[in-house]
Amino acid sequence: MYDFVIHMVPLSLPNTDDFIENELRIGYALPRFIPQIAHFHKKLIEHSPEIKDADLHQKLINTIIEAAQNYYYAIWSACSPAEKLLIYDLAQDGLVNTKNEAVMSDLVQKGLLRTEPTLRLFNQSFTHFILQNIPEEDGIRMERDAKSQGVWGTYQIIVVLMIFAILVFLSFAEKEAMARIAGILTLAAALLPKLIEFTGKIGNPKSWFSKGG
Repeated sequence: MYDFVIHMVPLSLPNTDDFIENELRIGYALPRFIPQIAHFHKKLIEHSPEIKDADLHQKLINTIIEAAQNYYYAIWSACSPAEKLLIYDLAQDGLVNTKNEAVMSDLVQKGLLRTEPTLRLFNQSFTHFILQNIPEEDGIRMERDAKSQGVWGTYQIIVVLMIFAILVFLSFAEKEAMARIAGILTLAAALLPKLIEFTGKIGNPKSWFSKGG
């Protein structure tokens, strides 16, 4: 069975300047988009001064995705199947398999996961990028592949244990067989002179009538 934990994201929104910083002041590639997004934000406020913060942030997210799409695709392509599944699940419903500690640790080290204030992807635009560009069918396939690999892993353990048991059995059986073979060789060595003598007599007809033979 899978162990899942749901992580709730706070509903409060940061101010727009902090939002842009939180989204793009990450790594080496994303900060390059700050001037472009800041300019878009300025124009958007000029044309829609009454826009609500939630709508504003969503427009900024969509603009960031459009600008950084190739970069986000490169990140996704570089991830392993296990990493992709965890990223997809976290973006989709906030559910993560707590048994995947090694995968989570790797993603945190790569900067793709954040643990404060809660476990989440490194920014909202990447989260939305996953939701918008990774089909649900791919998510189902990744989940199915992960389960099949888990079942195969169980089978592998069973096969290894069976092979080990067979080897142990053969080792004991081999010892017993070698002991029997040694006994047979000892008996053969003792009987060999008599056998040679007997076959010699059979091969020489005169010996059949010899005295004291």
